[in-house]
Amino acid sequence: MPVALVPPDPADQNELPAKAALTPDATALAHIAARHGAGQVIVARLEGDATKGYQLTLSTFVPGEGLSPAETVPQSAFVPRPLPTAADTQAPAAGVAAPPPLPAALGLAVATVVDRVEEGWKRRVVVDAHQSGQVAVRVPLTDLTTLVEVRRRLAGVPMVTQVDTSALKTTEALLTLTVLGDVGHLRTALAQRDLMLSEVDAAPSPAAAAAPTAQTEVHYQISLASAPS
Repeated sequence: MPVALVPPDPADQNELPAKAALTPDATALAHIAARHGAGQVIVARLEGDATKGYQLTLSTFVPGEGLSPAETVPQSAFVPRPLPTAADTQAPAAGVAAPPPLPAALGLAVATVVDRVEEGWKRRVVVDAHQSGQVAVRVPLTDLTTLVEVRRRLAGVPMVTQVDTSALKTTEALLTLTVLGDVGHLRTALAQRDLMLSEVDAAPSPAAAAAPTAQTEVHYQISLASAPS
């Protein structure tokens, strides 16, 4: 699962300072998700010290769904795994003291967060490989770049085995997805790629009306969780 550990951002820190993150505001988390082009935000807290040991508490925020119940992980369950290094880490400016070294447990805590997120996704998207079906979806368009980005992200969803464009207009595309699993699994798998699957009224699609051979009733819509970067 793609995970981004972003460098300190003044906009994030002003909107959600560390103390406020103890009881985070959903609006602030939604803004942070949109700012970084993410389909979800992990709120994690590391407490303790090297003598007594550390404890990690984490929750997952998904725009439109809210914050999940907190999960507590003791240091004994921390998972060591390599993490990407920040390419844009800057040295302190001249005359500015370097920050103190971070505890090794902090890196382990971050690795554990990544591991828990990935394992959670695996449990939620496990499907029967023999269960296959088709789902017709609308994709609202501002321009063709939106459709290109949606199809690019769909290509990274293993349970979507085929994507066909059934109809296309300047404001909307109608896609037929061949998928493994049900709509619930599909919604979870799409969110992993920052795509939002929502239900819509089963009304005739304008794009379908332009193509009489296309399926005219569509119950679902796919939209980008953020604009393509």
